[in-house]
Amino acid sequence: MFFDNLYLFIFLAGGLGACTRNGILSIASKITNYIPLGVIIVNTLATFLSIMFFTLLPLNIASFIVSGFVVALGTLSSLCGDALCMLRNKEIKKFFLYIGLNAFFGLLSAVCANFLCQEFI
Repeated sequence: MFFDNLYLFIFLAGGLGACTRNGILSIASKITNYIPLGVIIVNTLATFLSIMFFTLLPLNIASFIVSGFVVALGTLSSLCGDALCMLRNKEIKKFFLYIGLNAFFGLLSAVCANFLCQEFI
């Protein structure tokens, strides 16, 4: 019984994460089409939330929130697919900008989340 409810929670959290990702991608696509800004935003947010949840919550609770909501929110597959298309189209500057921004903001969000968690603990 416990595992049935647990998987239902992960399923519902994943659906919420996917809907959140879709909303962010939709809004970000109206800002710029030069690079997939929405992918950068959702991956940055997913990194930030992962650090926050794993630091502030008990491991078993954080694991289920992250495996549901956060994993559905972040989108490594889109990042890789977009980057590969840029390489195929010989858009080298765009490729490095895109990868660089993902890495920079991902690391920045991890540092910020870690700093905030230090304040809460």
